[in-house]
Amino acid sequence: MASITDNFNRASLGSNWTVDAGGFSIISSSYVQSDTTAAVPRMRYTGTALDGADQIVSFYRQIPPGSNKQSGPTARQASSAATFYACGYSGAWSGSSGWELKKCVAGSYTTLDSESPLGWGHELTLELTVDGTSLSATAGGAHDLSATDSAISSGSYAGIAGNWADSVEGDDFAAADLVAASTGSFLITRATHQHTYLRM
Repeated sequence: MASITDNFNRASLGSNWTVDAGGFSIISSSYVQSDTTAAVPRMRYTGTALDGADQIVSFYRQIPPGSNKQSGPTARQASSAATFYACGYSGAWSGSSGWELKKCVAGSYTTLDSESPLGWGHELTLELTVDGTSLSATAGGAHDLSATDSAISSGSYAGIAGNWADSVEGDDFAAADLVAASTGSFLITRATHQHTYLRM
């Protein structure tokens, strides 16, 4: 079973990432979404595909004061199509506000569950889990969202998607097959924080 980690500590995205829409770059060891035109900016980690469609995906999301810029981890992405599950947090995503669990089918977002925003100025690890038709998401280890949905049953890529805004930043991407996550752990370390993902 496959697992992936990326701390973006380099000058460019490199060959492991495929940008399907929009613009993404690395600045100061964080990824930055830098496009204002693509309807569904997104990129996939293609250096290693996950082995199955049951996945756990996360990354560290910076939400600066005054931000209405949404981005979040994606699961079950297939090739370059704008079809995947996602979760995200900010002031707005496609006209909505707060912490949201979504599906995107052929470029059209549908909110499956949501919670009022915590407010700006937070730094949170966003985690998305897809297990069969059961979907769940957490922000900072709390603020649980959940839904049941069968629209997207396959897709071996994990990645990151956003809204129409630019200058969205994030760090410490991680993804794994649920079977792999259930039998081990993977660790991401930064100078300012540390995340350990365990599934017993």
